[in-house]
Amino acid sequence: MKNWLEASWVTVTFEDVSGPGDKSPTSLREGVWDFIYTDMDSLSDAMDGFTDYCNANQFEIKTIVPIDRAVTHDYSKQDTWSSLGQTGGAGYGWGLGYGWAYTKTCGFTALLQKSETIDDEEYEKRLNNIKIARNIRSKKRLLEKELKELKQSVAEKNEKLHPFEGVLDEYVQEKKEKMFSKKYTFRHTTFENKQDAEDYRFSLVTKYEQISREVSRLQGLINEKEQQLKKIYEESKSLLYWKP
Repeated sequence: MKNWLEASWVTVTFEDVSGPGDKSPTSLREGVWDFIYTDMDSLSDAMDGFTDYCNANQFEIKTIVPIDRAVTHDYSKQDTWSSLGQTGGAGYGWGLGYGWAYTKTCGFTALLQKSETIDDEEYEKRLNNIKIARNIRSKKRLLEKELKELKQSVAEKNEKLHPFEGVLDEYVQEKKEKMFSKKYTFRHTTFENKQDAEDYRFSLVTKYEQISREVSRLQGLINEKEQQLKKIYEESKSLLYWKP
């Protein structure tokens, strides 16, 4: 028989509320103060859920790490003016500003632990599951990173496609100038002869098709990676100690 220790991290957060202080200011020098404090209903609900989880799973609290939130705000404005003449000059300048900040605990992360006695076979089974789950998490993170990069590349390619939208449906136009004189235009660009205009159109169409093929290729990779990620989630459902 072996003693098995299982650890778990749980994060608990609660909301803030704000309201005026108990004492109203009697002068501008005192200012007007608002107090920011924890919403007790939110805190009560969060703690009830936390304790229910610990009790249901027989976890002991080993350590707690507070989570703080900071908020800052500042504002300033100034103006100056001056004028000089033969007999003298005048001017003024002014400025004002204010700022505030507060820091407050908005939750905590708790390290939980429980122990149980299990036989050697179950012990080896759990160790093996942990190794498999760790490997799956590694593959999942890699796939998510690759997906993010691929989607970013597709977005960039689509941006490059915008200038070429509709190019397949546009053709070189003949533009009559003077008697016996012709010019040719394509997308607001004018050419002296038709072949130059056709070559210009061909270059734009070629560029559009190249980018379109690259977008299709990247989208195919995205679909492939998403299927792999879906498969990982399906395989992980039967594993112990799996946390996506």
